[in-house]
Amino acid sequence: AAEAAAAGPPPPTAVVTISTSAAVPTSLAGAFAAIRNCESSGDYALNTGNGYFGAYQFSSQTWSDLGYPGLPSQSAPAIQDAAAFKLYRSNGWSSWPECAAITGLS
Repeated sequence: AAEAAAAGPPPPTAVVTISTSAAVPTSLAGAFAAIRNCESSGDYALNTGNGYFGAYQFSSQTWSDLGYPGLPSQSAPAIQDAAAFKLYRSNGWSSWPECAAITGLS
């Protein structure tokens, strides 16, 4: 054990960085594009006054519950995509029931 301690820190390649804003995996990019197109015609800034915001039509409560400040429609596309992926990882396509059905994802 003393020899291991004297060896110093692990090489940078051994350190893993954990991201709280994971991007949508390439394998799911088309599916998320279909959900965005169905929900908002892909408009990340959409705010029609119906209580749902952004490309994925998040409610402000869902957005807040996911840990994001402000409104989705005021957030960068990459942040909205990361939030949608986070929601998908928790609930699958059930967060977008109508569009999942329309796009054949459910």
